[in-house]
Amino acid sequence: MEASTTAKEEKCADKDERTPLLGRDVSMGNVGVVGDDRGRRSAWWIRSVAVAGFVALFALGTLLLLATRLYPPSIYLRPDPQPISGAFQFQATYSHLDILSEGTAGDSKITISLGTSAFSHVAYAIEADKGNEQAQRDTRVAAILMEGILHVRVVFPSKSKGRLHTEVRVTLPQTLDTFTLQGHLASLHYEGPNVHAAFNATVHTGGIKIMSPLEVAGAAFGELSGGHFVLKTGVGNVAVLEPLNVGLGSVVVETNAGAVDVARVRAATLRAHAKIGNVAVQEGILVGGGFADLETNNGGISGTLSEYASVSARANTGSIEMALHPGSITASVFSFSGLFSAATQMGSVQVSGAAVHKVTAGSGWVGEDEAAAKGLLDAETRIGSVKIDFL
Repeated sequence: MEASTTAKEEKCADKDERTPLLGRDVSMGNVGVVGDDRGRRSAWWIRSVAVAGFVALFALGTLLLLATRLYPPSIYLRPDPQPISGAFQFQATYSHLDILSEGTAGDSKITISLGTSAFSHVAYAIEADKGNEQAQRDTRVAAILMEGILHVRVVFPSKSKGRLHTEVRVTLPQTLDTFTLQGHLASLHYEGPNVHAAFNATVHTGGIKIMSPLEVAGAAFGELSGGHFVLKTGVGNVAVLEPLNVGLGSVVVETNAGAVDVARVRAATLRAHAKIGNVAVQEGILVGGGFADLETNNGGISGTLSEYASVSARANTGSIEMALHPGSITASVFSFSGLFSAATQMGSVQVSGAAVHKVTAGSGWVGEDEAAAKGLLDAETRIGSVKIDFL
């Protein structure tokens, strides 16, 4: 019996000796299993980290979903579309250039420049907003030389989902007989060679700017010849910034909504109209006793004219500030309100109109009140008569 008890005590002792591997709480007189506590704490931390990770992933997914709704993937996944470009080269000579920009889904900027090589070049680049790549691919630019005429065509598709723009630059090594541009949404910057006979640019919407001196004098008949020069746009400014000479020909510069600015022109007839905008002719020489017709519905008229037979100036709501020089002067001025001065060194002066108030025979104002006069008309010649009708 004692031997059995002693054996059990020895087994307990052996067990107690192995227990410190798990830890012993001596102060309380009890044996504790510290390893189990550590396991429980480790499991708790693992569960906490797992829950926190799940919450973070859920929050990130929610943010990505919200970003996708607010900003479609096309915005941040697709790069900006690159321009589609190309070029044509021609060695043969020609005398006519014809350009057409067709369609309202996009706009064209046409630049004509003078080259230094013996070849003609037509270069283009088609640009589009992100998401409008299909319309960009459907836009066509072509150039073909046929029977002495270089044809350049820009054709836009019927639909576009955003900005669609085409840049076309035509580089010419030679002068032309005629130049023609027609377009819906197109602008023209002409800094190219001379055009001998006819220059015609007509667009529905877009500005026109001539930055090269031109001698559009017509066929080779010297001073007796005359060319034709026409610039028309529905919406946009029209500017002739360099000297223009058409001999005994005609110049027509018109815009419905925009300004007309002509630096220096020599022609038999001049027509400059702007329905909404100013009309300015810095220097107009009307050869052969020519005729000038200047008109604006909502804007002012300004400039200097000489060597003319008659002048018509009409400004419905704006002012007129004109200087009329040598030769006989016959002018009809519509809807004018302001000061006037008419003088000649040899000849007669006649000024008439229902609202004319004369200070001298050739000076005074038009309108009810001199203080409210906002326009200025100065007509002066050395030899010849001066006749002005304010209507």
